[in-house]
Amino acid sequence: PFQMGTSIDEKNIESLMESSPTLSSVYKYIMIVDDEPDILNLYMDYLQMEGLKVRTFEDPIQALSEIKINHSSYCMIVSDIRMPQMSGIEFIKRVNKIDSKLDVIFMTAFDLEHDKIKEVDKAEFLKKPVKLENLRECIIRILESRAQK
Repeated sequence: PFQMGTSIDEKNIESLMESSPTLSSVYKYIMIVDDEPDILNLYMDYLQMEGLKVRTFEDPIQALSEIKINHSSYCMIVSDIRMPQMSGIEFIKRVNKIDSKLDVIFMTAFDLEHDKIKEVDKAEFLKKPVKLENLRECIIRILESRAQK
């Protein structure tokens, strides 16, 4: 039981964070990929204000290069599905070959073709226009469920 006057030792917290991969993974980056810079800026500003670490990419090919080099820096990818350079589905299929543990949230304004969805398991879907609170709630829910595993 918690008693008044009991202080939590910062060293204990640090050692707990080092020994528990789930706690430290909460502090990793969220990658957002969308070909619309205004949307990227909006999501990034909002999520950073909410205390999340975010990196954004307009081009899924550049994002894929970043994943090849730094996949361990990320815990999640939020991706648009329709982009001119490469579809979000194709992007995530390639990401999964590098690191299949990354959580995925797709955003789309279009109705999804079920056969395409089956190609990518473990993904969440948000319909555009995505409300900022809905995006945040979805991210937090995934992070919390990951921390409980």
